[in-house]
Amino acid sequence: MKPSISIITIGVDDLERACIFYRALFDSADEQISADEDHVACVFDDGLSFVLFEREQVAQTARKAVAIASTPGFVRSY
Repeated sequence: MKPSISIITIGVDDLERACIFYRALFDSADEQISADEDHVACVFDDGLSFVLFEREQVAQTARKAVAIASTPGFVRSY
């Protein structure tokens, strides 16, 4: 079985602003978007999910004490 990426999680500084940007970038329909107070997810037809979290939460997932704003924070899952 060939592994494939199924979830990409991005850490952002402003969840609302990032959601507006990526939603426009991917031209996502309302039914593709799932949102909660701490994240926004976009599910594509091929099964790939693109998830936005606050940068601090991504740092916690990576077991880092501090999230550095100028560095990319992301998690790939397969």
